[in-house]
Amino acid sequence: MKLFQFRLQRVLDLRRQQAESERVHLRKLLTACERLEEEIRSLGSALHDARAHIRHAPSAAGEDYIALSYFESHVQRRTTALETRRQQLYPQLADQRARLLEAERKLKLLEKLEARRRAEWTVEHDKELETLGAESHLARLQSARRHSMA
Repeated sequence: MKLFQFRLQRVLDLRRQQAESERVHLRKLLTACERLEEEIRSLGSALHDARAHIRHAPSAAGEDYIALSYFESHVQRRTTALETRRQQLYPQLADQRARLLEAERKLKLLEKLEARRRAEWTVEHDKELETLGAESHLARLQSARRHSMA
């Protein structure tokens, strides 16, 4: 009896590797986007804290307000730059999601084909076992008849 062997196994393995590669790339893009969002939130929080500190300081000098103004300008420029980078990631994310979906679609097609071929092989294998069992049983019956006639 022959073991099951899927002729397109190497292609299936390649499709699995491609799908995993696309997943990894998407995760990297998502992580980069999350980092940018976290940095934007962190800058906003730092600005909020600085404003609160100046407001609640018992003796805030004019220099403190000037420094706060410079800090606000810096935060605004930095936030704008981060937001621009984040917006640039969105088309890349959409493209990568499409690439991942296509890779997974190709993989699923081959996996379904493999499952169908395995099911066909199983049916053939079971028939072969049944035939061998029947032939063995008939051979034993004939052998028993010969011994009983002799």
